[in-house]
Amino acid sequence: MEVNQNNQKKKLWIIEGLVWGVFMFLMMGILFPLAQKEPFTTKRVLLSLLYWLIGGLVYGYILKLFQNYVQKRKQSKAEL
Repeated sequence: MEVNQNNQKKKLWIIEGLVWGVFMFLMMGILFPLAQKEPFTTKRVLLSLLYWLIGGLVYGYILKLFQNYVQKRKQSKAEL
């Protein structure tokens, strides 16, 4: 059971990144162009989706690295 929870924590950054990417895609790729009355093309929407999903994964991975860094610093301060 503990191994399964550990695997879920390892993959959590992927889910967080994809959620952030989809949210940003909806805002920046759909909502803002609609508000500015810009024309939609399939190519533009698909490229926007691709960019934001990749950006979301990068964001999630950087967040994971930062959280690991903070956790290690807390552990090292607790040992002192």
